[in-house]
Amino acid sequence: PHPNAHMHHINNELKMLERFG
Repeated sequence: PHPNAHMHHINNELKMLERFG
């Protein structure tokens, strides 16, 4: 897996957290 894909996943999680926050 590319590190970029991992970063994208983290970004997606952060966005979700913001929605819940």
